[in-house]
Amino acid sequence: LFFAFAIFSVVRSNKAGIKFANSDKAGSPYLIVCNSCSTLHSINRQFLDSKRPAAMANDRLEEIPRCDWEEWRDLYLRDWPRYELSYNTVQNYINWSKRDPKIKDLAIYSLNGSWRENGTYIIIDRIDLYMDTLEESTDTLRRALHLVDWDYYYVAVMCQYDKLLFETFEKLDVMVFNARPNTMYFLAKEKALTLSWQVPEGLRLGPLLPSHAKFINDLWPHRETGSEFYLERFIRWNVSMGLFDDREGGTLLGWCVLMQKGAMASLGVAERRKGYGTLVVKAFAKKLAELGHNSYASVLVDNEPSKALFESVGFKAIGRVNWMPRDELTPISVEDLEELQHLYSLESPEHETAYGLLQNYIDWFKIDRELKDFAIFSLNGTWRKNGTFVLEDRDQLFFFSLEDTNCSLSRALDLVNWDYSWKISACSPKKWPAVQEVLKRHNVELQFINFTEVFYMGKEQALELDLELPAGVHLRTLSGEQAASVNSQWPNAYVGSEFFVKRLISWNLTVALCDETSNELLAWCLRFQTGAHGILQVPVEHSRKGYGTLVAKAMAKKIAKMGFNSYAYILSSNEVSRAMFDKLGFRKVGIFIFARSVARKLVEGDH
Repeated sequence: LFFAFAIFSVVRSNKAGIKFANSDKAGSPYLIVCNSCSTLHSINRQFLDSKRPAAMANDRLEEIPRCDWEEWRDLYLRDWPRYELSYNTVQNYINWSKRDPKIKDLAIYSLNGSWRENGTYIIIDRIDLYMDTLEESTDTLRRALHLVDWDYYYVAVMCQYDKLLFETFEKLDVMVFNARPNTMYFLAKEKALTLSWQVPEGLRLGPLLPSHAKFINDLWPHRETGSEFYLERFIRWNVSMGLFDDREGGTLLGWCVLMQKGAMASLGVAERRKGYGTLVVKAFAKKLAELGHNSYASVLVDNEPSKALFESVGFKAIGRVNWMPRDELTPISVEDLEELQHLYSLESPEHETAYGLLQNYIDWFKIDRELKDFAIFSLNGTWRKNGTFVLEDRDQLFFFSLEDTNCSLSRALDLVNWDYSWKISACSPKKWPAVQEVLKRHNVELQFINFTEVFYMGKEQALELDLELPAGVHLRTLSGEQAASVNSQWPNAYVGSEFFVKRLISWNLTVALCDETSNELLAWCLRFQTGAHGILQVPVEHSRKGYGTLVAKAMAKKIAKMGFNSYAYILSSNEVSRAMFDKLGFRKVGIFIFARSVARKLVEGDH
């Protein structure tokens, strides 16, 4: 039953953007660091000035003096409910300034001091960003937005100027980290005063305490660095509503706070389907009405439970705020794969792996233009900017990004359908924390997780390998008819893996060592989509004869002749393979992570 009040975050540079925020009288300070989400290069002030039209060269943001706030507030006593939220916002800061005349990290600006003419304002409260204007053209607000220091991370709250913001962002190269469209709900105070309810025996409705902030924040799905401070400030300085179980020592069962705009926020319950959320909303709406306020709530458009709850109480949808393009996985065309591939240098195992993976599918599309159950996506079509892509091949999931942070990758992985069982393949340790966060958000369990060592040999060294075969054996390639036999002896075989093996044999390099007389398979090695040695196997009856070394050498030489370096992924526990590749001259250059997620619905296999 949660709904968000923080709608989208923006950031441009890798500037630290550190803001210290003491918790006033509440205790320990909080540290808000925004560079963890930054992805684009820092842009200096000279750059901004070069982007700004000449007519705007003399524009400046001027703070609206505290002594003028009441006059400024009253400009918004018109056309309610359209401007009621801005009225509420100004009134909120008037109230807060009486509690703390020097609120830390709060700045309230107009453009060139013109607020009396057009009401235009921009409020920056720590990382929160509020804005509005009475001007139909919105030109003043547009010019003001160009003066905001977008090197910092901001959360624009319940914003109605999406088009204007995106125009500004495009001009100044500001990245939108997240955008969440919301439906605005409204309940008139006259109707709220008529609400009735019955509190179950042993339960009690009443205001929240500052000590509840941590509990609420820990359960809030939209929490981030510093959000506990925000919740505690709402509880201390604004009206709030909680549902308590006095039979359990006042245990908190449901809660809701009032944000700066005068809208309900952070509605939550400890247990679902008990009716606690409805009780809290009714009691809160009536409390606000008794104080002379209408009730507002901003609900994510896809949050059907919360929408149904507010509608059952009598709230009416009056429009949408923050109606911006939502994140989506945009297909990357086959024709663009080479351009994407060229973004990846060959200077690191991770980048070369991405390069090799893309080369694999470029080659495969030449064989079969309609690859079944294959898709490659970018986030909102931004792959040219960040190199981020997610590749789905049947049950395999690959993903790479050129960003130093994991922002776009994390957002892309959030859009993957995690109901299916995915084999997460060749994930670098730098990306794994983002994957773990996504899995946690989607309640995805893992069947297994393997940390494999990455062994490397340069193509120049591979070409120099001495390959001398003993008498009675010869090298050749595998055929598709041998897929069943290879798969049956593969220790990592799984449902559908025979097709996987057959496709690798049919479309990629293979090496097989055979008996010259009987043509019996003595050892073999395939090449994975990433370009690495794969499924290197020696039947038990032929082990310890050096056959594995022979096929590994032969594969490395074949790969080198194609212009590629050689890689092999080896489990740390596989001492035999580690020793063999080490003896060949391969060296360990890193770690890749492989994992399998648990399916959450029955899916018919088609292999």
